[in-house]
Amino acid sequence: QMMGRAGRPQFDDEGVAVILVHDQKKDFYRKFLFAPFPVESSLPAVLCDHFNAEVVAGTIASRQDAVEYLSWTYFYRRVMLNPSYYGLEGSTPDDVDRYLSELVEGTLLKLEMAGCVSLDDDDRHHDNGGSGSGSGSIEPTTYGRVASYYYLSYRTLGMFGERLEERGCGIPELLGVLSDAAEFDELPVRHNEDGLNEELARSCPLPVDKGAFDSPHVKANLLLQTHFARGALPIADYATDTKSVLDQAIRVLQAMVDVAADAGWLATSLWAMVLVQMVVQGRWHDGSCLLQLPHVEAGPVLERSFTVDGDNGDNGDNGGVPCVDAATFLNTIREGIIPACGDSTGCDSVACDQMVQTLLVSTGLGAQFSSCVGELQTDFTDAEAATLNVVNSCFGLADNNGGGEGGGNVSDSFGVASCAAQGMCWCVDSQSGGGGAGDGAGGDGGCYGSEYCYCETENGTQCAMVSECASWNGQCHGNDDHNGGGGSGDGAGGDGGGGCYG
Repeated sequence: QMMGRAGRPQFDDEGVAVILVHDQKKDFYRKFLFAPFPVESSLPAVLCDHFNAEVVAGTIASRQDAVEYLSWTYFYRRVMLNPSYYGLEGSTPDDVDRYLSELVEGTLLKLEMAGCVSLDDDDRHHDNGGSGSGSGSIEPTTYGRVASYYYLSYRTLGMFGERLEERGCGIPELLGVLSDAAEFDELPVRHNEDGLNEELARSCPLPVDKGAFDSPHVKANLLLQTHFARGALPIADYATDTKSVLDQAIRVLQAMVDVAADAGWLATSLWAMVLVQMVVQGRWHDGSCLLQLPHVEAGPVLERSFTVDGDNGDNGDNGGVPCVDAATFLNTIREGIIPACGDSTGCDSVACDQMVQTLLVSTGLGAQFSSCVGELQTDFTDAEAATLNVVNSCFGLADNNGGGEGGGNVSDSFGVASCAAQGMCWCVDSQSGGGGAGDGAGGDGGCYGSEYCYCETENGTQCAMVSECASWNGQCHGNDDHNGGGGSGDGAGGDGGGGCYG
């Protein structure tokens, strides 16, 4: 570079460069200028991966094959010409043979420990100081084939064997395994970037090692999390680094899927596939699918909701009690009630009773269960609708909503007393359908009107004690068409009408 500055372009046809050095270095610089500079081999640093690939390809099938394979490399030529560079004490043929045998043995043992090759006992190098030519075979394993197929380091597959397991490997764990892969060893962490990584970690949902912000693996983890959230990067260099991480991540994850699938770990395989989708789409797995569409950004989500009288809840002009959002309601029905209740022949099982009770209490539906099912009936199959009809009738929520004494035929998993004790707005006894004690209803099983009710106020509707609802100037819900009850303080409907709320 300095000699290229000698002479003035377009004015001089020659230039003079004078190099001033210490006398003892004159010969070195003269050789450096006029003689070819020796190039040494870098094969020893990556010999494990090369051996693994050759074992998978069938080129190396024994220890002797490995030694012969090395004898045809540039590395072997440089060992003969410059043995001291590679750590040899002597340069005789015996010294070189011993060195190569030990190198081959050490390399094969590393591959075996990583689970990439399988060695016969005859192929092991015994601690006798000799360089014998073992005749045992070297066989590739699944890990070795996967590493060769995806061009991955043997150390990455070894880490898979240590950290992947059948259970307990969710997205956080698999993301940690991914970012700790040897393929990210060379990810640059520049001067002062440890501070940027620490700042970036504050905006990431999954924790990282706080004592290793200068680690390339921690940086890879943070870049992946930021990619999933489509967050802002602190500097432009991080965009280049993210691209480098993403280029490597897919094949590492594909290898992870293959390893888990080969071991028969279904859950781990599925989560690894989800992580592949997260990398491709640049989204967290629990985010809205709509965010994958172009120009759609995260923001307030409008949910489809329903009320007891069929209004969609958008204008709130009818004062109806809203059901849960449609997706939650349908999933709860399909995943909870229908499997627990079985077919449409009846619903007298304790599991079915408890599942329905849990739904009604946790979602705040109460007696609105039947109305919500009716509004969404087109979303159910015929078999699902048949089961739901039985559930409705069992709980006195169908044609004779509330019913009189004996209107329901269910277990007494939740009685009036336990209902009040647990603060629930919907419970049944062995003779469901009536109101609670003291509300003038025909039956003696249900809870409504006893101590708790659905209280409607200016701030919305919620489950509350009747006295508390009154103190809020609220109204305990009743619906003449369905429940037979009336508004606040009117008691219940007629005998057998099954009034609930009063």
